[in-house]
Amino acid sequence: MTVFAGVALEHECPGINKSHYVTYADGAYMLVKAEAIWRSCPDGKPFIDETFLYLDDYLLGVILWNRGYKVAYVSVKSGTHYASLTTGSSKTGRYYGRRATTIGINVIKTKLTYIKQLYIARRLIGYRLLGIFNKQRREDYSMILKAVRDGLGLSSIIKERVGILDLEKTPHIHVNTIDALLELLQIKKIGRVNHEMLKQPEMQ
Repeated sequence: MTVFAGVALEHECPGINKSHYVTYADGAYMLVKAEAIWRSCPDGKPFIDETFLYLDDYLLGVILWNRGYKVAYVSVKSGTHYASLTTGSSKTGRYYGRRATTIGINVIKTKLTYIKQLYIARRLIGYRLLGIFNKQRREDYSMILKAVRDGLGLSSIIKERVGILDLEKTPHIHVNTIDALLELLQIKKIGRVNHEMLKQPEMQ
């Protein structure tokens, strides 16, 4: 277990002391078999260089599940992780976060893949309009718009390296079409999730 800046996560997520399979292991602290990396990842390296920050660890987890390996959370108290210490309160974190989610939308297949272009369109058009009408935050919106565009450009590179990845082969949270559309329209948030909500893939 990694404690994030002293926050007691057990209170927020009951059962966190139990080992269970997860979509990916957080980059704050992970151990991976070298053989799994050599067999699964491009050039035998755990991370694709272009995926640095907010994408590298979760992409690795999805790749491993898609190549027949499993990823597990093991409750071992190992230390304290100070979240966002690398990027601080700067815009850097927001840029890489938006870029990462844009790439994820494009390289990971889900049952809702048919509406993913709506998410991309909302971001491209929405942040462009916000930048026009909100002069005070124009620089922020321009930065986020750049992150989305950069994410779209990197998506092609990553798909060439690892192909299209299937979320159904990983532990994941099922979201129905109506809830996805409501979040897309910013009418309703999906809300906090925990590991007990994970739908586990069929084990071989």
